[in-house]
Order: sequence, then C-alpha cells, then structure tokens
Amino acid sequence: FDELYFNNTAYKIKDVKNYIWAIKNGKRYMLEPHKQKDFDMLYEKYNDRLKLENAMDFDDLLLNVVYLFRNNADILDYYQRKFLYIMIDEFQDTNTVQYELVELLADRFKNVFVVGDGDQSIYSFRNANVGNIKEFIRHFKPKQIILDINYRSKSNILNAANSLINHNQERIKKDLKSIPADSYDDVITM
Repeated sequence: FDELYFNNTAYKIKDVKNYIWAIKNGKRYMLEPHKQKDFDMLYEKYNDRLKLENAMDFDDLLLNVVYLFRNNADILDYYQRKFLYIMIDEFQDTNTVQYELVELLADRFKNVFVVGDGDQSIYSFRNANVGNIKEFIRHFKPKQIILDINYRSKSNILNAANSLINHNQERIKKDLKSIPADSYDDVITM
C-alpha cells in the first residue's frame, strides 16, 4: 500500500487480498465502480512485484503449471507418463484450477481415483467448487461407489439430516443409513 501511495484506511488489505485471489481463480469480485480501477491497479502492481522478486504465490503455483501443461505438449506428456495413477481425497474441496490440473495429468490413462462428498463441501469461501464432482463424473465416467452407511450416527440423526439435505436439487442423490441398532455396539468396539 505504501508504495502505491494509498491511504491505508481507504482499503482493507484483506479486501485487496481477496480481490487478487478471486481474479487469479477466475471469479468475479464485485466492487463499487470507484474502487474497481484502484483494485485493478493493485492487482497489476502485485503481479509486477512478484515477477520482479522472481516469486509466485500459491495460486500462481497452480495456474503456471496448468499454463505450462496447456502450452507444452511434451512436458504434459512427460508428467502424464510419470503419474500413471492419481488419487485425490476430499475432492469436494478442490477449486477449478486444481480440477483442471487433475484433468490434464490424468487424461492420458484416466487412472484417477477420487473420494469426495458434495454434501460435505464447506470451503466455497476458499473457492472450492463442489461442481467438480459432477464434472469429474461427466469427463472420466468412473465407476461410482456410494458410501451411504454411516457408522457414527444413529438413524434418528441421519433421518433428520437426509430430510434437510434432500432439498438440495443439485446434489448427487444418496440417503444415509445407520447400521442396525443391535450391531451398533459391536462396530464401536471393533
């Protein structure tokens, strides 16, 4: 801020950081028109400073690898052959750039295994895109295994959860079930 002669009280660093992050991740960041020009300049100056310092932020690490793979078939081919199998846990919390990276790496052999539950996606504030699960299914056409037995909760809790979450029309349909009451204690003591 000081380098750009901004009044530190006019813009919060958190807002500028969120703006930069959103732009790098292909999201729209709504600003009042009078702030747009300033935030665009801050974004440009931030990236100029990164280049000057020969540095990258976390988003750049992902974006630049995707850019490298898209524009260098020989490099992409090398890494596709290097990573014959890919496994990703918590897939519901991946963002769009992370999904693109997976798609590029796994597209040759399509040996990719993901674990994720769209009903448990909680990181949209960090740009997680729960739609990546449906895109993965559309693109890779995987065998799907629905894990619908819950060993932690009894049926009254799961029934309440199911009745609430079933209002989400965009989700992949599943109904959580509890294990039978008479075997609950056996599972807990295993």
